[in-house]
Amino acid sequence: MNQKTKLVIVGIALSAVSIGLYFKLKKPKTTISISKKEKDIKTSVEPIMPEIFPLKSGSRGVEVENLQKFLNQKINAKLVVDGILGRLTIESIKVFQNPFIEFRIVYPSEVYGQVSKNFYKRNIIA
Repeated sequence: MNQKTKLVIVGIALSAVSIGLYFKLKKPKTTISISKKEKDIKTSVEPIMPEIFPLKSGSRGVEVENLQKFLNQKINAKLVVDGILGRLTIESIKVFQNPFIEFRIVYPSEVYGQVSKNFYKRNIIA
């Protein structure tokens, strides 16, 4: 092979690698449309949200607020509804789950002191 042929092959290889890297590293486009009826912005690509269940120590958000309200109603836990699953909320969950052996018959996937998606859907947002 002569020098010119080698340079052409190297150039083609570099181009192929560059194109491959471009498509591998390229971020997907998010398209935005405006609903005429609702006049709100909707995205066609939803952001990736981490799974929030099971609710456990350190969990935060609306789901925890709903849980705290539920515990206040069901067992008079007197929790501050702040959306932060802390020590007092965990203690109240455990009180609600006792006796845990019987609780696990109805909710076999439950972990003591945590709230599963199944329990949340069946009781708190029902």
